[in-house]
Parts: sequence; structure tokens; C-alpha cells
Amino acid sequence: MVLYSDGLIPHWRWSDFPHLAEASATVAAQELLRAFARETDDATVVVVKRAGNLAGTAEGA
Repeated sequence: MVLYSDGLIPHWRWSDFPHLAEASATVAAQELLRAFARETDDATVVVVKRAGNLAGTAEGA
């Protein structure tokens, strides 16, 4: 899941960045900022990824 401020250009697709599926949330946020930050605005990007295999936990039960 990606949350971002209006400082990021909103017209992009995950399918344009298939390598980010394996990247850490930090790397994904950095790459999206580099690619889509507006030059005239500040920007915030928060990337949340599922952590590992949840089997055996309450969430994965």
C-alpha cells in the first residue's frame, strides 16, 4: 500500500515498477519520490508492505 501527498505526481502504476515488489518499503518509497516528486512542492511517501509469511500467527490463522 502506498500513501502519498500531493507533492507526488498521481499518474503512475505499480506495473511500471515490478522490481519494487521485492524491494524494501524504504527503497520503494525512495524510488517513487525520485521518479514522481514535483519540483515545486514538498512530498511525502509512505509504503507499507506485508512482513513475511503470517502462517502460525493470529493474522494468518
